[in-house]
Amino acid sequence: MNIRTITAQIDQYKTSSLTQANKAKPSPPEGQAESAADTISLSNKGKLLQTAQETANASPGIREDKVEILKDQVASGTYTTDAGNIARNMLQEELDIMG
Repeated sequence: MNIRTITAQIDQYKTSSLTQANKAKPSPPEGQAESAADTISLSNKGKLLQTAQETANASPGIREDKVEILKDQVASGTYTTDAGNIARNMLQEELDIMG
């Protein structure tokens, strides 16, 4: 048996298989082009996370001047907190986020 004959038979089999697979694939409705690109859609949660990420990336970051003032207050023992005020602010931020 000749190697060229075997190779030709393999090529013919591949072509036949591809032709059959293409025939089995449904064609798009008349007037619509077939799209080769995949599509993706985000859920509402995904969109919210994307917005949060974009907002975080756009934020100015660490406010060095405030950090230095707080470090000095902690070091000197003059730093005080108002737990009630902190709790109110935390709740208000949550309410603002939830709308």
